[in-house]
Amino acid sequence: MSKSESDRMIEEYLKNVRSQLPDTFETEDLIEDLRAHIYESLNDKSSRHPAESRMHLTHEVLEDLGEPQVIADEFERTHKIEEREPEKSEIIKTVLRYLISVIVIIIAAWFVSSIPGTSIGFWPALIILFVFVLAESLIRRWQKEDS
Repeated sequence: MSKSESDRMIEEYLKNVRSQLPDTFETEDLIEDLRAHIYESLNDKSSRHPAESRMHLTHEVLEDLGEPQVIADEFERTHKIEEREPEKSEIIKTVLRYLISVIVIIIAAWFVSSIPGTSIGFWPALIILFVFVLAESLIRRWQKEDS
């Protein structure tokens, strides 16, 4: 087997490992470390057994590593993100934030509706301000999830 065919076999193996892992920076780091380890092992085996074909040595290295699913399972086990319950202080902060938002919306709606010469009433102003606050809150949540 030529070097390029061996490289294709290694890349296919890495592709199989990557497909079973989440698309994160940690996954990319693992794939790069795994690639380096494979080539180091292959070079080591090649220097110890120069008569062996590169195909045979590549198969040995990949067999020594194990199935891609085993590597993915081990990675997920060691990088498990612990799910935690929100602390009492976080719940209090969230409730206070929503309560203050509602109070500010009500005061702003009252202020806007009481301006002389405006044609908007309290309830339409309240609904419009509530929609703006809701949209802003959703945008912040999406931005927080993306980061």
